[in-house]
Amino acid sequence: MAMFRIKAELKNFVEHPPANMQLDTERTAEDAMTWYVNVKAAEGTIYEGEEYVLRVKFNDDYPFKPPEVRYLLPLN
Repeated sequence: MAMFRIKAELKNFVEHPPANMQLDTERTAEDAMTWYVNVKAAEGTIYEGEEYVLRVKFNDDYPFKPPEVRYLLPLN
């Protein structure tokens, strides 16, 4: 069930990405259970102009247990 749900959400994320976020499809294609999302900091904040990578690791119990989410080093 987890993989079915993750694939559906992956498709939705690619088709309708949240503001300031873009899926790294190349890295995510290696493992659908681990997403890499490029996050661009919002304008008007102290982080404006910064870009980060968000790693989302899903587990076999998803959606009943949340994924592990971590920010990786800034891109710039």
